[in-house]
Amino acid sequence: MSTKNVCVEKNKLEQGGGVKRESKELSLEDFNKKYLTAAIPVVLPTPEGFAPGCTIETLKKRFGKHMVTARIRTDTENYRKGTKYAIQRLRFEDYAKNLMKGNKKGRSSYMAAQNIPKTFPGLEKELPLPKYIGKKHNGPYMWLAHEGHYEFMHMDPDDNFLIILEGRKRICLFPPSPIRRMYPNPLGSKGKTIQSKVLLDEKQDSIAERFPEFDESAMAEVTVNAGEMLFIPAFFWHQVTTVRKTLSVNIFFGESGDSSYLGKIMRPPQWEAFSYWLLNILEQNAESINFGEIIREIPRVLEQFLMKQWHETPTEEQLARLVKVVHKRYPPQIPSDEEDKQQQTSSGNGGDAEKVSIIGVQTQRASKPRKRRFPPLLKIRGLKWR
Repeated sequence: MSTKNVCVEKNKLEQGGGVKRESKELSLEDFNKKYLTAAIPVVLPTPEGFAPGCTIETLKKRFGKHMVTARIRTDTENYRKGTKYAIQRLRFEDYAKNLMKGNKKGRSSYMAAQNIPKTFPGLEKELPLPKYIGKKHNGPYMWLAHEGHYEFMHMDPDDNFLIILEGRKRICLFPPSPIRRMYPNPLGSKGKTIQSKVLLDEKQDSIAERFPEFDESAMAEVTVNAGEMLFIPAFFWHQVTTVRKTLSVNIFFGESGDSSYLGKIMRPPQWEAFSYWLLNILEQNAESINFGEIIREIPRVLEQFLMKQWHETPTEEQLARLVKVVHKRYPPQIPSDEEDKQQQTSSGNGGDAEKVSIIGVQTQRASKPRKRRFPPLLKIRGLKWR
């Protein structure tokens, strides 16, 4: 069953209908006001001079001997659910040949998230960043998919431009909240994104039975063609189906400024999804040996994490709010004597006995470990490039 039979034009992404398609390039001011700040998806024309003449065939001629990575066994249930896949390394010309032949290898693999400067060196000079991008987070990345490829429903923690160079993709979009209606994978699931358990190409009665709170009327479908790009706001759920063999580029980004992006995603409609995403990353680290220290030093840990992810420095108010979200799930604990010894060893030596506060918890300790120069790392774990 095609996703087209499930997705509907009328939706709640914006009042009055589906995803708008702008026929002309917008000014930066108009894009920011109408779409970026308001977190509303839109289809825009690809900027003039972006990747001129870049097709599957021209890439094969220029970079055929270059090594790429492809997700394999993408026709399995585990991949469709976004829980597991394998990676294969091969020459680009071999991947492209299988794709064009439409053989079994071509129909069960997906060249995804190729770092363009590393995989196709020099090509990035032909891909000028669209003027709408205030602060690049990651990318550009190259994607090449066979006709009919189904990419599981998920949300990304960045604003995103999906730019079609050749081919066509159909995207089903859902607002970020309420998150429970999207049946996200449980906290601690691997990877940088959050996947939904809902498979849109299942029969509608099966979806209704398995996911009774899933709100079909909140969907919006849009087809993006060569020469167009889709703005997908951060934390918006999206499921992508390749209508025909498609070569595409994407760029993850956010607003310019020290804390503007954080300010946006900490408001509705993105705040609930952002909170879930952050807790998912923390739960990925829950079994690590230094998790107790991560929680005790969570303000510094978050500052370091947000700088690495988005080049953002949270305001005091933003940081306090995020710490509150973390502490609600992971109440701060008084360190054990053994943990104290480990801290003292890692930080050099201890200080005089005194009453100290550990994330707001007053306690009497024999010694006060010297604060580490750098906080422990909060790592995104599992599922490479996802």
